[in-house]
Amino acid sequence: MRICINAAAANQGGAVTHLANLLPHLAELDSDDHFLVIAPGPTLERLADVLRNPRFEAEVYPHPPVQFTRRVVFDQLHVPVIARRYRADLLFSSNGFGTLLSGCREALLIRNSVYFSRRLEERLRRLGRSPRDLILRRAWSVLSIRAANAVLFPTKAMQTRVEKFVSLERKTTKVLHYGFDRDRFFSADQPEPSVLDPILEWRASGRRVLLYVSGYAVHKNFETAIEGLASLLGDGVDVGLVLTASRTPFGEMDEFEAMLQRIRELGIEGHVYMPGRLAWSQLHAIYAASDIHLWPSFLESFGHPLVEAMASGLPSVAADIEVNREILQDAAVYFDPFDARACAQSIREVIEDADATERMKRVALERAGGFSWRVHAEALSTFFAGLTSTSR
Repeated sequence: MRICINAAAANQGGAVTHLANLLPHLAELDSDDHFLVIAPGPTLERLADVLRNPRFEAEVYPHPPVQFTRRVVFDQLHVPVIARRYRADLLFSSNGFGTLLSGCREALLIRNSVYFSRRLEERLRRLGRSPRDLILRRAWSVLSIRAANAVLFPTKAMQTRVEKFVSLERKTTKVLHYGFDRDRFFSADQPEPSVLDPILEWRASGRRVLLYVSGYAVHKNFETAIEGLASLLGDGVDVGLVLTASRTPFGEMDEFEAMLQRIRELGIEGHVYMPGRLAWSQLHAIYAASDIHLWPSFLESFGHPLVEAMASGLPSVAADIEVNREILQDAAVYFDPFDARACAQSIREVIEDADATERMKRVALERAGGFSWRVHAEALSTFFAGLTSTSR
């Protein structure tokens, strides 16, 4: 089977994580499948090793990630030509938007939850920002869902969310949790001492370390984390917060600057450490140096750091939303994502209840063992085979 993977939007975050972990395991499967991967140049460079496999070919997506109109034109006009030239049996559109007339069967992965949230629309309006772009992208995603032969979701919670906007009653669907590769994650790669030393100094002084691994976005809800930290410090609890967010051309920079300003207003600069964006291969050292994984995001489709934290044996304090409960289950304490005081109380509960914390650590390690990229790749390959074996 010849499969064209359209990952044109895989330029950062979970989209790159998915592609970087999926392809090596697809390459290891005992099958005759061949793949053409369409992705941005920097992403293809990162995947250079696996793309040397003779079962893979690559095509560069040439446009900047912020130019959505060009992305739509590329998907509708260029992808069918590429798929036809490749003689593709299946088009796997892995970033939420499909090709309406691809010339072959199409499986569509819906991975971006921000297009399916009324709450985010309201939050944007309160910030004085128009949700128009979000609404337009939702409409295009819904159209893509209707045109696709099959639709995949990374969580059941994500499928349920999408079903509030479009009927899936007569659509072939599949929920496939993403995986985790323990060997690759716990590599020997270490960050520079200057990156890790401030966290180790906190630990040595007796300060508890909270870790939030995420780029900045409005729905990531950094504000609750900041206010919750201030609340804890006001109660005399010595904690520090490590944030991997940084200024990027893809984020909401006005809101990011407002977050930094709020940290200064609260006078908690000495309790917030921002090492910047780190290589994925170095993150294991940051998790190992931390005490509690904090996840205040109020909107997710999966959340790769949730599994990374569990595999690192960290208890989580997470926003009480369906996706987080589906992934973390009993490895977390949950709080109302818009109640900073509740966030602080949940963190304090983990700090003060040693027995419950040890139980969550054990549950986290066991739970993390259920996420496998190999299993994900095998299930995806089986799904593709079943989809192409049926008539159009």
